[in-house]
Order: sequence, then C-alpha cells, then structure tokens
Amino acid sequence: MNSGIIAEYYVLCELWRNDFRALKSDNPTEKGWDILVLLEQQNIKIQVKAIDWKSTSKVINGNFGGDFDFLVLVLIGFNEKKYTVLVIPKSKFKKRPDTQKNGITDINGNFLYTNTTSTWRTLDIKIHESVFKLYEDKWNQILELDHTIQ
Repeated sequence: MNSGIIAEYYVLCELWRNDFRALKSDNPTEKGWDILVLLEQQNIKIQVKAIDWKSTSKVINGNFGGDFDFLVLVLIGFNEKKYTVLVIPKSKFKKRPDTQKNGITDINGNFLYTNTTSTWRTLDIKIHESVFKLYEDKWNQILELDHTIQ
C-alpha cells in the first residue's frame, strides 16, 4: 500500500468536498508541495504527508522549511478512524532545539522537526487534545490565509 498516494488523493477529494478548487501537481517530484488550492487572492500550496498507524514507523520526512503554506497530515487507521486529517500551517513547524529531546510539540504548540524528520509515535488523542481541536479537519484555515493578504 502506498500511503502517500492514498493521502494525496484523499486530501484532494476533501478539498473539493469543502468547496475548494484544487489541483494535484502533475510532477511527482514537485519540490515542496503536492496540491495547489486556487483562491481569489492567491494560490495556496499544500504538502501532504501520511502515517499508516499500523506501521512501526511514525515519522514523516520532508523539507519543513520548503515551499508550501500548509502541511496536511493524514493519519491512516489512527484512533479507530480510517482517516484522521490535521491541517497545519507551515508557520507552526519549528526546528527542534537541542534542549528538547522528546515530544511532538514545544511549549508554544509548535510542531518540532530535526533536519528532515518529524516524529509522531507519541501522538495520543487525549494527551494531545489541543492539537486535534486546533487542526483536525480545519480546512477553513486555508481561507483565513487568503484573507490576510487583502
């Protein structure tokens, strides 16, 4: 199973279902983004990542400082759901400081990464309740970014 392809098409369908016009990159090696959302004021670039919760690895790889506006993380088989989607603005990703060895987020709620990896194995629906409240299926954030440039 190629969870990356499944996630990209799932996100594309969810965007259309939520009344966004969106296009998948026709270049599979497009640097930084997978889906382009067409809005009135600007185009929004989305990087899609997937974690198959049944696999042993709970790590996403990528260029977290790359050319995208949102990272959409699709958790496959997480918490009894087929797909759990987190829509996270790029601004919420920060390089992990040497002083913090563990954890998905820092004390300010920023998602942490080291070089090109972000580890999610400790993600828990109860412990990280605020993460789910802020980002689960929050497609409206895309529109908010469009309105900030007017």
